[in-house]
Amino acid sequence: MAAQQTEQRRLIAENSRVIKELDQRTATEVSDLRGQLANSSNEITALRSDLNSAAAASSHPVSAAHLNLLSSADPCEVRIAGIPSVVTDDFATSESVLRALQLERLASLILRVCARSPRTPASVEPGVVPVSSVGACRTIVVCLASAGARDMLLAAAPKLRLLTLGSIFGTAESGPDGLRMLAILPGPLYGLFKKCQTASRFLHYAPPIVRSLRIYIRQSRESPLIPITCEADLGRLKPHSF
Repeated sequence: MAAQQTEQRRLIAENSRVIKELDQRTATEVSDLRGQLANSSNEITALRSDLNSAAAASSHPVSAAHLNLLSSADPCEVRIAGIPSVVTDDFATSESVLRALQLERLASLILRVCARSPRTPASVEPGVVPVSSVGACRTIVVCLASAGARDMLLAAAPKLRLLTLGSIFGTAESGPDGLRMLAILPGPLYGLFKKCQTASRFLHYAPPIVRSLRIYIRQSRESPLIPITCEADLGRLKPHSF
């Protein structure tokens, strides 16, 4: 009888220990989930702000010239440049970038990833915002399933300035400029985008942005978005006075 009681007490103590460990593990997981939820809420709030601004800007009539620009198919592609040469798996590279930007949920929306050869002055590809060549760094093109996924990825691009190549890819190699992520636009729209870039520098505006094949410009990052549907829209802009 005494032996049975001792065994029962041992089993009760063991169960209590296991239950305590489970409670602690559950509390930790709940805390982690709350942190992830808070981060997701912040991202959603930022995206809603951008979408509201874009929606307000999009209420302007679309010109016939801009409809011609939009007749080109949207490739929903993003160019990522500045990748260390030691990172050779293209798809794993795109996943590492998504993970660094806390956008892992977009991984299932990647249709294909391909390497892009370094560009030379004699082989300038229309439709791609130019990037400077970086030593032995690589470039890939990521094709996404929708314009919304492409825009969400591009909206997170400024975060890349805060991340080192080592923290993204787990390598010791680093480049002078880090990663750059840019939209690949249809040829006609690319021409208008280039003119917007020139105008933004001349007028001291923030760099132009693209949302679902529509180009917007603004005086500063806090200013309302101004839709640019043709070159005439640029002529109506006034210089930004600080």
